[in-house]
Amino acid sequence: MLAASDAGDTEKLRVASHTLKSNAASFGADDLAALCRDIETDARTGVGSLHPDRRMRLIDVHAASCAALQREIA
Repeated sequence: MLAASDAGDTEKLRVASHTLKSNAASFGADDLAALCRDIETDARTGVGSLHPDRRMRLIDVHAASCAALQREIA
């Protein structure tokens, strides 16, 4: 998603956010799924890059979701 955003590639951002949204939801990472849903919605309306605040939020929420998943499987 970050690479797609950096490139301004709206379609790749939409597809990546849709895919991560679905995967996050299946693992119960609700915050990450909701954020990806919002990014996907924006991409559908032509927003092809992440605002710096949203980019940092994505990185933080993704890291927290990965850490939570690691704790669950440990």
